Amino acid sequence: MLMGREDRVSYKRGSTIIRIITTRERLQLKDYIKAYVLIMSNDGIVLREYNQDGDFNGMRAYIIYSKA
Repeated sequence: MLMGREDRVSYKRGSTIIRIITTRERLQLKDYIKAYVLIMSNDGIVLREYNQDGDFNGMRAYIIYSKA
């Protein structure tokens, strides 16, 4: 995220898939257990719970937990 690159990585732990997606686009997630968004602000990097109505500008990283 700090390098400004868009990337995707996925891990499987038991029956849970953890995906990390860095992007400038706004994602509309569905079928997830829990999701968080890392955003860069003037105060540094902020971790927030994912909200479809969230207003984030610039690069962000999504951390998404879903069932396998």
